[in-house]
Amino acid sequence: MPFYALPYIANPKEHPSFSGLFGNDWIHGLVDMIKKFADEILESMEELPLLYKVYASYQKKLESGDPDTQSVASSVVPDDQTDKIKMLTHQVDEL
Repeated sequence: MPFYALPYIANPKEHPSFSGLFGNDWIHGLVDMIKKFADEILESMEELPLLYKVYASYQKKLESGDPDTQSVASSVVPDDQTDKIKMLTHQVDEL
């Protein structure tokens, strides 16, 4: 049965076609596949994406117990992009 039918099934956890999607095995398998995919993609890249760098820096600060997570982006993002981010933030605040 196609996934687009899922919202129309009364109790998908008990439906034979969809019950496997709600088990821990399926969830853990999906997480493992996503991690493997991300690892392969990141290994093949010459330079890591900026968003990944910001997230990795944030994770390191959290793991070290540093409460100042607000400065994470400024330590990773180049100055010219920081100015663009500030301008966009200001524009969003005005909305």
